Amino acid sequence: MSDFPIWIPGTPVPQGSKSVNRKTGHMFEANPSLKTWRQVMATHLTAWTGTWFGAWEPYDGPLEVDVTFWMPRPKRPSYSLPAVKPDADKLCRALGDAMTESGLIKDDARITTWHARKRYGTPGVTIHAIRTDRSES
Repeated sequence: MSDFPIWIPGTPVPQGSKSVNRKTGHMFEANPSLKTWRQVMATHLTAWTGTWFGAWEPYDGPLEVDVTFWMPRPKRPSYSLPAVKPDADKLCRALGDAMTESGLIKDDARITTWHARKRYGTPGVTIHAIRTDRSES
């Protein structure tokens, strides 16, 4: 059976900013790359749960997620860490939706604690752990 970490290759795309269609008033994601990125993550996560030979039960209850978002290093980084856009919370939002869509977790509303970091390296996402959040405060 598979175990953590789960590696998802690709440049992380944030979720959060919305635009409005002026004619219809419908809201949509401002970043056109988001839909494709969420599909890539969901496909990798679905394949990971598939290694459990149909015995996979989505994580449920209060959850704690530990994740690293690997960002491409610019030619001249301003800092030693990627302390620039995209925001980590918006990256988490996209990952949470992909984890729900793939059936890895029951609902991203169950995530009560994120341990998220951004680092430079080969672009992708490493999910180090998903566990029951036993925090009392």
